Amino acid sequence: MLAGAIDSGTHSYDATDEALIEALYLPVLLSHYSGRPEFWRPVSSAIAHLKPTVPPLLSALYKTVADPARLGRSGVAELQPLLADMADETDPGRIIRSGTACLYVDRLGDLREPSWRVVRLGRDGGSVRRHLGGLFHLNMDDYVNGKWDEALELADEGTMLCATYGYAFFAWYFWAVQALIAGVRGEGELCGELTGRITSWAAPRGGCVSPPAMPITHEPWRRWATPISKPRTGMPARSVRPAPWPRMCRTPCGWPWIWWRPPFTPAGTTKRPVIWRLSTNPTWLNCRPASPSWRRIRPRCAPGAMTRPCGYSRRHW
Repeated sequence: MLAGAIDSGTHSYDATDEALIEALYLPVLLSHYSGRPEFWRPVSSAIAHLKPTVPPLLSALYKTVADPARLGRSGVAELQPLLADMADETDPGRIIRSGTACLYVDRLGDLREPSWRVVRLGRDGGSVRRHLGGLFHLNMDDYVNGKWDEALELADEGTMLCATYGYAFFAWYFWAVQALIAGVRGEGELCGELTGRITSWAAPRGGCVSPPAMPITHEPWRRWATPISKPRTGMPARSVRPAPWPRMCRTPCGWPWIWWRPPFTPAGTTKRPVIWRLSTNPTWLNCRPASPSWRRIRPRCAPGAMTRPCGYSRRHW
């Protein structure tokens, strides 16, 4: 309905029309939440028709959210100048949208102070929706940087706001962060409870988890990750990031893979350790890591998992 209203408007796809540009941000996020390629087509068409050029923030958000595997590099190039100007940004909406663009391209750390400004503004009576967005972006940055205690405090604040002001849709943001931290801390029961809560919320809305992905959740992947995640002797403490985040890819037949590389570098080197990433995002299926140092490991089969890889898997093993 929204795409039809945009397509039938009298705006002539003028990129200086503020109402049109504002209207295009919403379908970008809705298409992302849907996970369905057909939802992206009218959005992509509308953005492609904008003239004389697509506004930088909308372009960066579209590229980093719609297809980060293919468009992420150019999206980051457009995002960097925007982040450089965020120190003086006073519009919470622009800060939150910039944070959303940062989410899949690892730039949330560049937006911490602006995100904190949005949170402080929310605590002083500002927009609850923006407040929730700022909390979530800080949550995710805290998680990947090992600031788990702060992440849990912010997640508790987020869930309280959702319950108080009726923003039930956004509660799963914070359940997800709590589940991630419970998982890497080995708190399997709590992690299962939180992920079950997310699944129960998502299932009536069309969300699902494919069966082959289920056996490699929680404790099994943590057992695989722990032996190759221990910091080496002599490494400076500041360079050790305790949060493994493995990247999981899926072949066309659903066979699960985990991409990984050694996350720690020898003592005395300046190279920062790699943070692993976990993704079930459909846009990252069958992705190929750029670095030749990445390797693939096949998880051990568990009840319900596939027992034989397809031809694609055998060719690329």
